[in-house]
This record gives sequence, structure tokens and C-alpha cells, in this order.
Amino acid sequence: MHRYQVLFKDTKDVSDFVNIAMEYSMDMDIVLQRQMVDGKSFLGIASLLSRYRSEPLCLACAEKNPEFERRITRFLAA
Repeated sequence: MHRYQVLFKDTKDVSDFVNIAMEYSMDMDIVLQRQMVDGKSFLGIASLLSRYRSEPLCLACAEKNPEFERRITRFLAA
């Protein structure tokens, strides 16, 4: 499992991220505290964003993919 800290400013960011994620066959989940949603679910991620807007979320991917990492760089928390 590969983990990244991601941060979304708004629903446009979520939409852009989901569009990228959908291009990959690997499983991915977004985790915050005890809540977990599908990493390719706009509604799931947006529901977390509505409650925890300023908190980084944990993206857990089933495999490492350098191209995917490069494409999500703008969402990675500093």
C-alpha cells in the first residue's frame, strides 16, 4: 500500500483528481480518521471535503505508479 497526503481546495479539485484517478485500474481509497471512501468517488471525497475542508486526507493506493504520482502532484499536501 502506498500512501500520500492530499489536500483539495474545492469541488473542482476533487473533480480533477477523480478524472485522473479513473484512468488507472489500481484500487485507491481516501481515509480520514475512521472514515474511508473510494478514491474514485466524487461524492465520497466531496462529502469528506464538506466536513474537513482544511485537513489533509490520506490517499491509499494498492500499487505504486510513477505516472500517477506525477499527475497528482498539485494535490499533494506540503
